[in-house]
Amino acid sequence: MRSDIRLDADKDGWVTIDGAVLNVTASDVILEQKAYRTDKGGEYRRALVHDLNDGLTINFDRDYPGGVTVHNANLNLSQSVQLGTGEPSLPRDAATGDLVFIRRYFLRPLDLKTTFDETTLWLCVGRRSGGGALWSKVPLGEPVEGTG
Repeated sequence: MRSDIRLDADKDGWVTIDGAVLNVTASDVILEQKAYRTDKGGEYRRALVHDLNDGLTINFDRDYPGGVTVHNANLNLSQSVQLGTGEPSLPRDAATGDLVFIRRYFLRPLDLKTTFDETTLWLCVGRRSGGGALWSKVPLGEPVEGTG
């Protein structure tokens, strides 16, 4: 497939990029419409950032004070796999609204085979003054098998 960049090709003020892949060799993609901007938010409007953890961050540093709206989303949360019994290990440092998905395993003492134990979801609901994050367990219903 050939590639092309067209300026004002179809509509006044539009830039159209045709191609199979858009390869951006930069860490930040900034989207900013001056007419929509408020005084809140960061200096920049970093929509997408290839972050220092080799991850993709949307709305880096909360630059868009209106947040991120996602319509018709399918989410797949990363899981924290933990081994052992007792309370799960939850992050001390978190922001209000963070979700943590924990999958816990335990060893059966008689045959030392790993057996699935439980899956839990946790929501950070705030922080203690001068302390760590406060977490609340999100109640989940009984598992049902998918049929579609």
